[in-house]
Amino acid sequence: MGMVKPESGDDWIYVNRCKPHPETMRPELGENLCYNGHSGAMKRLIPAFSSIQTSERLTLDSLVFALIKSGRPRTFLKAVLRPDHALILSEPIIEEPSRATEDEKIKRYADDEAVAAYLRVLLSKAVFVRPRSRVRVFNNPDDNVLSTAKEGDADFIVTGDKHMLELKEFKGIKIVTVEKALSIVGRKR
Repeated sequence: MGMVKPESGDDWIYVNRCKPHPETMRPELGENLCYNGHSGAMKRLIPAFSSIQTSERLTLDSLVFALIKSGRPRTFLKAVLRPDHALILSEPIIEEPSRATEDEKIKRYADDEAVAAYLRVLLSKAVFVRPRSRVRVFNNPDDNVLSTAKEGDADFIVTGDKHMLELKEFKGIKIVTVEKALSIVGRKR
């Protein structure tokens, strides 16, 4: 079913984000999903996660892997963008692709324009949460992924990070590789 506008009385999450972008506006949902890198001026409301009906709820550890033009990460991205899956993200996670284009290894696969196009696709699908508390499992920047997944009531965290994969599960949220996630979301057609 994908994202639906909640009935009156459902909870809403208040998000302080950025300037609107015409390609990511979703007026049929009464929301504006947008990305403006580092500065934010627009305040908006999005439905709380409980009001969104989906089959699987996923948080991606590193959005960078989907910038690769082919292979399993690309196939996974196409599968997760189907309406029956929800992509749960937060501001720190969505800012990662912009920072990644400064990395020489990443520049081989995607330039700033490709990152912007990629973000538009993700933002058209994403449910944003603002983690209320910081999860500390190990001293790693990926802790924001755990916080995001917990706050968004995710079913899975999709990652290539070996330290996160060693956890296998966090507070009932399964931590899986792209390959495993692809087998999960790919079979639910």
